[in-house]
Amino acid sequence: MEEEEIGLWVCPQCHVLQGIEVWREVDGLRSRCVSCGVPLEPESVKFLNLDLTEQVIDEVFEVIPEFLHDYIRFSWVSNKTVGLVFEFSSHELMMEVDYDPLSYFEDEIGPKLGLTMTVFFE
Repeated sequence: MEEEEIGLWVCPQCHVLQGIEVWREVDGLRSRCVSCGVPLEPESVKFLNLDLTEQVIDEVFEVIPEFLHDYIRFSWVSNKTVGLVFEFSSHELMMEVDYDPLSYFEDEIGPKLGLTMTVFFE
């Protein structure tokens, strides 16, 4: 069995190997460089699998109350590594859900999709 190559990305603006932050808006996916913040078309990032990105977003949004969706970002470092960034505290999330979000996303959803998923709270 051949191993899939892990794709990394360097920002065309700042030339940093940092990653791309993606979020969903009404009219589609939006993204920007994690390092310098320059807006990017998600299609321009060669390693980013847009179908997988949509699947990750759908999986997360399915178990998070809708009023919190605008406060969640997805930070892709490679085609196999994504950070799930909540713009609120873990306490605020725990008040809204009846499961442990860290273990659910990192231990269940990530492996199910073949990804390393890490959860961050701001």
